Amino acid sequence: MQNVRGNVDGLVNGVLHGWITDDNADPFVVAVEIDGIRSSEVLANGFRMDLAAAGLPECAFEYEIPPHFHDGEMHSICVKYSADNVELGEPIDFVIEQQLLKEQVPHNVQSFVSSEVLMSIVIPTFNRAGLIQETAENLLGVVGNHPIELIVVDDGSVDETSDVLMLLQKRFPKLKYEKTGNRGPGMARNTGATMARGDLVVFLGDDTRAVNKHLFQAHFKAHQIDNSPGHAVLGKVIWPDDRFSLPNFTMSLIQGEGQQQFGYRFMKPWQKYSPWCFYTANASVKTSMVDDWMSEGFSDKFTLYGFEDGEFAYRMSKRYPDFGVFYTPSAVVEHHHHYDVAGFLKRQVSCGHMMDVLFKIHPELKNALLGPALADILSAPRSGSEALLLAQHYSTVVEGLKSWAIIIDKHYGLGSQNWHADFLNAIFQLAYMDGYLMLQTENPSAQTTAYRHLLEDFRTRMGRSIESEAIGNVPGFGFI
Repeated sequence: MQNVRGNVDGLVNGVLHGWITDDNADPFVVAVEIDGIRSSEVLANGFRMDLAAAGLPECAFEYEIPPHFHDGEMHSICVKYSADNVELGEPIDFVIEQQLLKEQVPHNVQSFVSSEVLMSIVIPTFNRAGLIQETAENLLGVVGNHPIELIVVDDGSVDETSDVLMLLQKRFPKLKYEKTGNRGPGMARNTGATMARGDLVVFLGDDTRAVNKHLFQAHFKAHQIDNSPGHAVLGKVIWPDDRFSLPNFTMSLIQGEGQQQFGYRFMKPWQKYSPWCFYTANASVKTSMVDDWMSEGFSDKFTLYGFEDGEFAYRMSKRYPDFGVFYTPSAVVEHHHHYDVAGFLKRQVSCGHMMDVLFKIHPELKNALLGPALADILSAPRSGSEALLLAQHYSTVVEGLKSWAIIIDKHYGLGSQNWHADFLNAIFQLAYMDGYLMLQTENPSAQTTAYRHLLEDFRTRMGRSIESEAIGNVPGFGFI
């Protein structure tokens, strides 16, 4: 045993906190004594963010004071180690009332109960009062005594969100709340990142909640692997695992085979991925990645959902040659957002609208995201006076196909037949591109040709089995 060091940091909410290690970094077993009588032995191998930041191994311990000592009387607690029963730090005198109304906390408590902050969680929210309350309570329960703050930015809500967050602030000192005008989720994140005191900022959604206590520990450790400013971290997003919110066929598809929402299916743990895998439902960066978040952070051009996080990461990849999105599946959140076909179609159209914004900022991305064929069609010279009317007719066909998907979802057992997965994948891609094309009105002839191209692609994606089983008898479909 060489150069033993450690401390009994303090008693917080009826739990004793401390740490101990030596040069070998092997875990210790410490003995806890209360009023001179050995109460328990505790293994000191826990993670604590302030210790990790100081370069110490996983060497923390916690001990919950047994209920029969919550009696309003003065007691003394000490911690000993080794066969020689050497005391770790000084004994602590404490008084705990039955309802934990009164505690004595010593002055030597370390940063896990001080004003120091190592990590800031930033969440934008809009008109989701009930949801943000449940999410905030979940995350603050996980934060506990770690040096982490939670910042919620209300993006101009007109429901009870402000009242809910102000009440939560009174209960949880680690919660910071700011209300802004309705400028979109990206600018709300910028506001939160500007307020952040931590070296790391973790972006979450107002509908994403921690599965266990390892969420922020996993983000923190992933950044210790690479201290460069261009190192971003992505955690895992899953659907809730409870009988009240089981994923339906649509939800299983978009986060599984279809990957329309998150592309985890082919990701390998502990690898780096492209900027377009930076999903702010569960991602983190160094706060110092940009000098001024309000001017260099997420773009204010994105007023709807879609591409604001990927565009930010894309710009950072140009600034930092070593930029990458490091995937750590140990940082897991549950996504409490129920989707049906109609809701996800609306989301896809919104993403298509925001793709138009993306191309205005980065026109060099058109070929990559649209494909060379569609990009060439949209760049063709204008011709034909009848093109506008034809574009409207083609758009009507697309709306009909989307309605068909909604009807199957509502009335015909979506997922009950083999072709439904192919159909949904095709219709969600069609809705996404429709969201973009409906804004390309400056060249009606190119817009019309592009719609025809999309419908031809839709038919191809459906496959021969779907054409014979479902589409062959639909009147008028043969013109595509």
